[in-house]
Amino acid sequence: MSIKNNTGTYIVFTGLIFFMTAGITVANKTLSIMGMDTNKLLWALVAIIVVGLMTHAELFFIVLILGLTIAINSPPGFIFELGISPDILLSTLIAIVLLPLITRIFK
Repeated sequence: MSIKNNTGTYIVFTGLIFFMTAGITVANKTLSIMGMDTNKLLWALVAIIVVGLMTHAELFFIVLILGLTIAINSPPGFIFELGISPDILLSTLIAIVLLPLITRIFK
C-alpha cells in the first residue's frame, strides 16, 4: 500500500509529524506534567519520518546523500568526536552514488 494512494493515511502521517514536532518544541516542564519524555517523542518522530522516506525510495536516497555530504563537509573535529572516520563516510557516499549506475549497466 502506498501512502500516495491512500489519502487518509497520508493525512494521519502528516498530522503525526506536525504534532510530534510541535510537542518537541514545547517546554520540558509541560511535557513532564503530561508524563511524556522528549527523547521518546524525538525517536518516534525520527521513526515515522524514516518510514515515510522508505516508502518513497527516491526521496530517501536524496536525503541520505544530502546527509552524508553535509557530514563529510563538517569540521573534522566534529566527525572525529563522534567516532566516525571521514573516509568511511566518503566511501559510503561513493557506493550509494555508483550502485544504481552499476546495476543499470549490468541489467
